[in-house]
Amino acid sequence: MKIDGAVQLTRMLLQENTSTGCIDATFPSKLTGWLESLGFSVRSVLSDGLAHLCATIGPQEAALRLAFVGHYDTVPAGEGWKHPPFGAVEENGVLYGRGASDMKSADAAMMFAAATLASRGIRSTVFLPADEETDSRGMPALLDLVGTEFDYCVCGEPTSKKRLGDCVKVGRRGVLRAEVVLKGRSGHAAYADVTPNVVNSLPAVITELAKPWNDTCYGVATSLSITHLSTDSTGVNVIPGVVSLQFDMRFAPNRSVEEMQREVAVRLDRTGVPYELEWRKSTAPYVTGNEGDPSSPQARLVAITQSVIQEVLGVAPMLSCDGGTSDARFVAWNGVPTIEFGVPHGNMHGADEFVEVGNIELLERVFVAIGERLVTSKG
Repeated sequence: MKIDGAVQLTRMLLQENTSTGCIDATFPSKLTGWLESLGFSVRSVLSDGLAHLCATIGPQEAALRLAFVGHYDTVPAGEGWKHPPFGAVEENGVLYGRGASDMKSADAAMMFAAATLASRGIRSTVFLPADEETDSRGMPALLDLVGTEFDYCVCGEPTSKKRLGDCVKVGRRGVLRAEVVLKGRSGHAAYADVTPNVVNSLPAVITELAKPWNDTCYGVATSLSITHLSTDSTGVNVIPGVVSLQFDMRFAPNRSVEEMQREVAVRLDRTGVPYELEWRKSTAPYVTGNEGDPSSPQARLVAITQSVIQEVLGVAPMLSCDGGTSDARFVAWNGVPTIEFGVPHGNMHGADEFVEVGNIELLERVFVAIGERLVTSKG
Protein backbone atom coordinates (compact mmCIF):
# COMPACT_ATOMS: atom_id res chain seq x y z
CA MET A 1 0.00 0.00 0.00
CA LYS A 2 1.07 3.58 -0.60
CA ILE A 3 1.60 5.73 2.48
CA ASP A 4 1.43 9.43 1.66
CA GLY A 5 3.65 10.73 4.43
CA ALA A 6 4.67 10.76 8.06
CA VAL A 7 1.36 12.25 9.22
CA GLN A 8 -0.68 9.46 7.61
CA LEU A 9 1.69 6.84 9.00
CA THR A 10 1.35 8.36 12.47
CA ARG A 11 -2.43 8.00 12.24
CA MET A 12 -2.04 4.39 11.17
CA LEU A 13 0.27 3.65 14.08
CA LEU A 14 -2.04 5.35 16.58
CA GLN A 15 -4.92 3.12 15.55
CA GLU A 16 -2.95 0.10 16.74
CA ASN A 17 -2.96 -0.85 20.42
CA THR A 18 0.70 -1.56 21.10
CA SER A 19 0.60 -0.91 24.84
CA THR A 20 2.45 -3.10 27.29
CA GLY A 21 0.80 -6.52 27.44
CA CYS A 22 -1.64 -5.74 24.61
CA ILE A 23 0.42 -5.88 21.42
CA ASP A 24 -1.49 -7.90 18.85
CA ALA A 25 0.51 -10.74 17.36
CA THR A 26 -0.32 -9.50 13.85
CA PHE A 27 1.04 -5.99 14.35
CA PRO A 28 4.75 -6.70 13.66
CA SER A 29 3.92 -8.20 10.26
CA LYS A 30 1.66 -5.24 9.52
CA LEU A 31 4.44 -2.80 10.44
CA THR A 32 6.90 -4.81 8.38
CA GLY A 33 4.62 -4.45 5.38
CA TRP A 34 4.43 -0.69 5.82
CA LEU A 35 8.21 -0.42 6.08
CA GLU A 36 8.79 -2.61 3.03
CA SER A 37 6.38 -0.44 1.05
CA LEU A 38 8.71 2.50 1.78
CA GLY A 39 11.72 0.57 0.51
CA PHE A 40 13.15 -0.73 3.78
CA SER A 41 14.70 -4.13 4.36
CA VAL A 42 13.31 -5.39 7.66
CA ARG A 43 14.80 -7.79 10.19
CA SER A 44 13.36 -8.91 13.51
CA VAL A 45 14.28 -10.55 16.79
CA LEU A 46 11.91 -12.41 19.10
CA SER A 47 12.44 -11.91 22.83
CA ASP A 48 10.05 -12.74 25.65
CA GLY A 49 7.25 -13.21 23.14
CA LEU A 50 7.77 -9.78 21.55
CA ALA A 51 8.91 -9.01 18.02
CA HIS A 52 11.52 -6.23 17.85
CA LEU A 53 12.13 -4.74 14.41
CA CYS A 54 14.90 -2.87 12.66
CA ALA A 55 14.59 -1.51 9.15
CA THR A 56 17.48 -0.50 6.89
CA ILE A 57 17.44 1.62 3.76
CA GLY A 58 20.15 3.19 1.61
CA PRO A 59 23.21 2.08 -0.37
CA GLN A 60 25.58 -0.53 1.01
CA GLU A 61 28.57 1.69 0.17
CA ALA A 62 27.20 4.71 1.98
CA ALA A 63 28.54 8.21 2.52
CA LEU A 64 27.16 8.05 6.06
CA ARG A 65 25.62 5.41 8.33
CA LEU A 66 22.90 6.60 10.66
CA ALA A 67 21.02 4.87 13.45
CA PHE A 68 17.52 6.17 14.17
CA VAL A 69 16.23 4.89 17.51
CA GLY A 70 12.53 4.62 18.27
CA HIS A 71 10.14 2.13 19.84
CA TYR A 72 6.64 1.05 18.92
CA ASP A 73 5.38 0.00 22.36
CA THR A 74 3.50 2.41 24.62
CA VAL A 75 2.29 2.47 28.18
CA PRO A 76 -1.31 1.25 28.71
CA ALA A 77 -4.06 3.68 27.77
CA GLY A 78 -5.47 4.09 31.27
CA GLU A 79 -8.64 5.99 32.12
CA GLY A 80 -9.95 9.54 31.70
CA TRP A 81 -9.71 9.98 27.94
CA LYS A 82 -12.03 12.41 26.16
CA HIS A 83 -10.86 11.03 22.81
CA PRO A 84 -10.61 7.32 21.98
CA PRO A 85 -7.03 6.31 22.85
CA PHE A 86 -6.74 4.32 19.61
CA GLY A 87 -8.98 6.47 17.43
CA ALA A 88 -6.35 8.82 16.01
CA VAL A 89 -8.83 11.68 16.35
CA GLU A 90 -7.68 15.04 15.01
CA GLU A 91 -9.11 18.33 16.27
CA ASN A 92 -7.85 21.81 15.43
CA GLY A 93 -4.53 20.53 14.12
CA VAL A 94 -3.92 18.25 17.13
CA LEU A 95 -3.78 14.47 16.85
CA TYR A 96 -4.80 12.45 19.91
CA GLY A 97 -3.92 8.88 20.81
CA ARG A 98 -1.78 6.71 23.03
CA GLY A 99 1.77 7.04 21.72
CA ALA A 100 1.12 10.29 19.83
CA SER A 101 4.14 11.99 21.39
CA ASP A 102 5.90 8.96 22.94
CA MET A 103 6.76 8.13 20.29
CA LYS A 104 4.80 7.02 17.24
CA SER A 105 4.90 10.43 15.56
CA ALA A 106 8.71 10.39 15.75
CA ASP A 107 8.79 6.79 14.52
CA ALA A 108 6.93 7.91 11.40
CA ALA A 109 9.12 11.01 10.96
CA MET A 110 12.31 8.93 11.27
CA MET A 111 11.08 6.37 8.74
CA PHE A 112 10.31 8.99 6.12
CA ALA A 113 13.49 10.93 6.87
CA ALA A 114 15.54 7.74 6.40
CA ALA A 115 13.78 7.04 3.10
CA THR A 116 14.62 10.55 1.87
CA LEU A 117 18.21 10.33 3.06
CA ALA A 118 18.70 7.07 1.14
CA SER A 119 18.58 9.09 -2.08
CA ARG A 120 21.36 11.29 -0.67
CA GLY A 121 23.71 8.32 -0.31
CA ILE A 122 23.02 7.78 3.38
CA ARG A 123 22.32 4.33 4.82
CA SER A 124 19.97 4.42 7.80
CA THR A 125 18.71 1.80 10.21
CA VAL A 126 15.53 2.56 12.13
CA PHE A 127 15.27 0.60 15.38
CA LEU A 128 11.77 -0.25 16.61
CA PRO A 129 11.92 -2.38 19.77
CA ALA A 130 8.73 -3.44 21.52
CA ASP A 131 9.71 -3.13 25.18
CA GLU A 132 11.29 0.28 25.73
CA GLU A 133 8.61 1.11 28.29
CA THR A 134 9.44 -1.99 30.35
CA ASP A 135 12.59 -4.14 30.20
CA SER A 136 14.49 -2.70 27.20
CA ARG A 137 15.77 -6.10 26.15
CA GLY A 138 14.81 -5.64 22.52
CA MET A 139 17.27 -2.90 21.64
CA PRO A 140 20.39 -4.83 22.76
CA ALA A 141 19.09 -7.89 20.90
CA LEU A 142 18.67 -5.85 17.71
CA LEU A 143 22.19 -4.46 18.02
CA ASP A 144 23.50 -8.00 18.44
CA LEU A 145 21.74 -8.81 15.17
CA VAL A 146 22.87 -5.87 13.02
CA GLY A 147 25.95 -4.56 14.81
CA THR A 148 26.90 -1.07 15.97
CA GLU A 149 28.85 0.26 12.99
CA PHE A 150 27.19 3.66 12.80
CA ASP A 151 28.69 7.11 12.34
CA TYR A 152 25.95 8.85 14.32
CA CYS A 153 22.73 8.11 16.16
CA VAL A 154 19.54 10.17 16.34
CA CYS A 155 16.75 9.21 18.72
CA GLY A 156 13.27 10.68 18.33
CA GLU A 157 12.18 10.60 21.98
CA PRO A 158 9.96 13.59 22.93
CA THR A 159 12.60 16.01 24.21
CA SER A 160 11.03 19.38 23.46
CA LYS A 161 9.33 21.10 26.36
CA LYS A 162 7.00 23.94 25.36
CA ARG A 163 7.63 24.15 21.62
CA LEU A 164 9.33 22.01 19.03
CA GLY A 165 13.06 22.67 19.09
CA ASP A 166 13.51 24.23 22.52
CA CYS A 167 15.43 21.25 23.96
CA VAL A 168 17.85 18.62 22.65
CA LYS A 169 19.15 15.84 24.85
CA VAL A 170 22.87 15.19 24.53
CA GLY A 171 22.83 12.40 27.09
CA ARG A 172 20.89 10.76 29.86
CA ARG A 173 21.44 10.42 33.55
CA GLY A 174 22.34 7.07 35.04
CA VAL A 175 20.00 5.10 37.28
CA LEU A 176 20.68 3.29 40.54
CA ARG A 177 18.04 1.55 42.62
CA ALA A 178 18.75 -0.13 45.92
CA GLU A 179 17.37 -1.38 49.20
CA VAL A 180 18.98 -0.43 52.51
CA VAL A 181 18.16 -2.74 55.42
CA LEU A 182 18.72 -1.48 58.98
CA LYS A 183 18.84 -4.29 61.51
CA GLY A 184 17.94 -4.00 65.18
CA ARG A 185 16.13 -6.21 67.65
CA SER A 186 12.39 -6.67 67.93
CA GLY A 187 10.65 -6.40 71.25
CA HIS A 188 7.63 -5.23 73.23
CA ALA A 189 6.87 -1.55 72.78
CA ALA A 190 6.10 -1.25 76.50
CA TYR A 191 9.75 -2.05 77.25
CA ALA A 192 11.45 0.46 74.95
CA ASP A 193 14.10 1.06 77.59
CA VAL A 194 15.51 -2.44 77.03
CA THR A 195 14.83 -2.72 73.26
CA PRO A 196 16.34 0.19 71.30
CA ASN A 197 14.13 1.00 68.34
CA VAL A 198 15.92 0.68 65.00
CA VAL A 199 13.35 3.09 63.51
CA ASN A 200 15.09 5.86 65.44
CA SER A 201 18.12 5.35 63.16
CA LEU A 202 16.15 6.39 60.10
CA PRO A 203 16.62 10.18 60.42
CA ALA A 204 20.41 9.87 60.31
CA VAL A 205 20.27 7.60 57.26
CA ILE A 206 17.74 9.74 55.42
CA THR A 207 19.65 12.93 56.22
CA GLU A 208 22.87 11.53 54.77
CA LEU A 209 21.22 10.21 51.62
CA ALA A 210 19.32 13.45 51.07
CA LYS A 211 22.35 15.76 51.24
CA PRO A 212 23.24 17.56 47.98
CA TRP A 213 25.47 15.62 45.62
CA ASN A 214 27.20 18.72 44.25
CA ASP A 215 27.45 17.67 40.63
CA THR A 216 25.78 18.95 37.49
CA CYS A 217 26.19 18.21 33.81
CA TYR A 218 24.30 20.08 31.10
CA GLY A 219 22.01 21.54 33.73
CA VAL A 220 20.98 18.32 35.45
CA ALA A 221 22.08 17.24 38.89
CA THR A 222 22.17 13.98 40.77
CA SER A 223 19.05 13.26 42.78
CA LEU A 224 18.11 10.49 45.20
CA SER A 225 14.48 9.79 46.04
CA ILE A 226 13.42 7.46 48.82
CA THR A 227 10.46 5.61 47.35
CA HIS A 228 9.49 2.97 49.93
CA LEU A 229 9.75 2.39 53.69
CA SER A 230 8.73 -0.75 55.59
CA THR A 231 9.33 -2.69 58.82
CA ASP A 232 8.87 -6.28 59.93
CA SER A 233 6.72 -5.28 62.88
CA THR A 234 3.83 -7.70 63.45
CA GLY A 235 1.70 -5.37 65.54
CA VAL A 236 1.21 -1.85 66.80
CA ASN A 237 2.86 -2.78 70.10
CA VAL A 238 5.89 -4.55 68.55
CA ILE A 239 9.19 -2.75 68.06
CA PRO A 240 10.48 -3.85 64.66
CA GLY A 241 13.72 -5.74 64.25
CA VAL A 242 14.23 -4.63 60.65
CA VAL A 243 13.59 -1.40 58.78
CA SER A 244 14.12 -1.24 55.04
CA LEU A 245 14.07 1.68 52.67
CA GLN A 246 14.31 1.70 48.89
CA PHE A 247 15.55 4.54 46.76
CA ASP A 248 15.76 5.60 43.13
CA MET A 249 18.85 7.59 42.20
CA ARG A 250 19.35 9.53 38.97
CA PHE A 251 22.94 10.67 38.65
CA ALA A 252 24.66 13.20 36.41
CA PRO A 253 26.08 11.71 33.19
CA ASN A 254 29.64 12.72 34.03
CA ARG A 255 29.64 10.21 36.91
CA SER A 256 29.99 6.42 36.78
CA VAL A 257 27.89 3.67 38.36
CA GLU A 258 30.82 2.49 40.47
CA GLU A 259 31.64 6.01 41.66
CA MET A 260 28.08 6.65 42.81
CA GLN A 261 27.80 3.27 44.52
CA ARG A 262 30.96 4.03 46.49
CA GLU A 263 29.65 7.44 47.52
CA VAL A 264 26.34 5.99 48.74
CA ALA A 265 28.25 3.48 50.88
CA VAL A 266 30.45 6.25 52.32
CA ARG A 267 27.37 8.22 53.32
CA LEU A 268 25.76 5.24 54.99
CA ASP A 269 29.01 4.42 56.82
CA ARG A 270 29.08 7.93 58.26
CA THR A 271 25.83 7.31 60.11
CA GLY A 272 27.36 4.54 62.22
CA VAL A 273 24.11 2.57 61.76
CA PRO A 274 24.54 -1.15 60.93
CA TYR A 275 23.10 -1.75 57.48
CA GLU A 276 22.97 -4.06 54.49
CA LEU A 277 22.90 -2.53 51.01
CA GLU A 278 21.56 -4.42 48.01
CA TRP A 279 21.76 -2.85 44.57
CA ARG A 280 18.64 -3.71 42.57
CA LYS A 281 19.32 -1.93 39.28
CA SER A 282 22.13 0.02 37.68
CA THR A 283 22.05 1.79 34.34
CA ALA A 284 25.08 3.70 33.13
CA PRO A 285 24.65 7.23 31.79
CA TYR A 286 25.89 8.61 28.51
CA VAL A 287 26.79 12.06 27.27
CA THR A 288 27.67 13.41 23.83
CA GLY A 289 29.52 16.60 24.66
CA ASN A 290 30.17 19.65 22.51
CA GLU A 291 33.24 20.64 24.47
CA GLY A 292 36.88 19.95 23.69
CA ASP A 293 37.90 19.37 20.07
CA PRO A 294 35.31 21.23 17.92
CA SER A 295 36.10 18.94 14.98
CA SER A 296 35.31 15.75 16.90
CA PRO A 297 32.30 13.70 15.75
CA GLN A 298 30.57 14.37 19.07
CA ALA A 299 30.97 18.14 18.85
CA ARG A 300 30.04 18.13 15.15
CA LEU A 301 26.77 16.29 15.78
CA VAL A 302 25.74 18.64 18.58
CA ALA A 303 26.70 21.78 16.63
CA ILE A 304 24.93 20.64 13.46
CA THR A 305 21.78 19.71 15.39
CA GLN A 306 21.70 23.12 17.06
CA SER A 307 22.29 24.89 13.74
CA VAL A 308 19.62 22.92 11.86
CA ILE A 309 16.99 23.48 14.55
CA GLN A 310 17.77 27.20 14.56
CA GLU A 311 17.43 27.40 10.76
CA VAL A 312 14.36 25.18 10.33
CA LEU A 313 12.42 26.08 13.46
CA GLY A 314 13.82 29.46 14.48
CA VAL A 315 14.63 28.22 17.97
CA ALA A 316 17.93 28.06 19.84
CA PRO A 317 17.68 24.70 21.63
CA MET A 318 18.80 24.13 25.19
CA LEU A 319 21.11 21.17 25.67
CA SER A 320 20.06 18.83 28.45
CA CYS A 321 20.48 15.35 29.93
CA ASP A 322 17.32 15.37 32.04
CA GLY A 323 14.43 12.93 32.14
CA GLY A 324 14.56 9.17 32.40
CA THR A 325 16.49 6.68 30.30
CA SER A 326 16.02 5.84 26.63
CA ASP A 327 17.06 3.01 24.33
CA ALA A 328 19.52 5.37 22.62
CA ARG A 329 21.91 4.59 25.45
CA PHE A 330 22.65 1.17 24.00
CA VAL A 331 24.01 2.76 20.83
CA ALA A 332 25.84 5.55 22.68
CA TRP A 333 27.59 3.04 24.96
CA ASN A 334 29.30 1.68 21.85
CA GLY A 335 30.99 5.01 21.23
CA VAL A 336 28.52 6.31 18.64
CA PRO A 337 27.84 10.09 18.97
CA THR A 338 24.17 10.32 19.93
CA ILE A 339 21.56 13.03 20.30
CA GLU A 340 17.85 12.84 21.10
CA PHE A 341 15.31 15.21 19.63
CA GLY A 342 11.55 15.01 19.34
CA VAL A 343 8.21 16.69 19.78
CA PRO A 344 6.97 18.35 22.99
CA HIS A 345 5.78 16.02 25.74
CA GLY A 346 2.11 16.18 24.73
CA ASN A 347 0.83 14.72 28.02
CA MET A 348 2.72 11.51 27.31
CA HIS A 349 1.76 8.59 29.57
CA GLY A 350 -1.42 10.51 30.49
CA ALA A 351 -4.95 10.70 29.15
CA ASP A 352 -5.47 12.42 25.78
CA GLU A 353 -1.81 12.20 24.80
CA PHE A 354 -1.34 14.37 21.71
CA VAL A 355 0.94 15.73 19.04
CA GLU A 356 0.53 18.81 16.90
CA VAL A 357 0.14 17.62 13.32
CA GLY A 358 2.40 20.34 11.92
CA ASN A 359 5.24 19.23 14.17
CA ILE A 360 5.39 15.77 12.58
CA GLU A 361 6.48 17.07 9.19
CA LEU A 362 8.77 19.66 10.80
CA LEU A 363 10.45 16.90 12.80
CA GLU A 364 11.00 14.93 9.59
CA ARG A 365 12.55 18.03 7.98
CA VAL A 366 14.95 18.44 10.90
CA PHE A 367 16.03 14.79 10.73
CA VAL A 368 16.65 15.05 6.98
CA ALA A 369 18.60 18.29 7.35
CA ILE A 370 20.77 16.84 10.12
CA GLY A 371 21.68 13.86 7.93
CA GLU A 372 22.42 16.05 4.91
CA ARG A 373 24.59 18.43 6.95
CA LEU A 374 26.52 15.55 8.49
CA VAL A 375 27.40 14.28 5.02
CA THR A 376 28.62 17.64 3.76
CA SER A 377 30.67 18.27 6.90
CA LYS A 378 32.17 14.79 7.17
CA GLY A 379 35.94 14.62 7.09
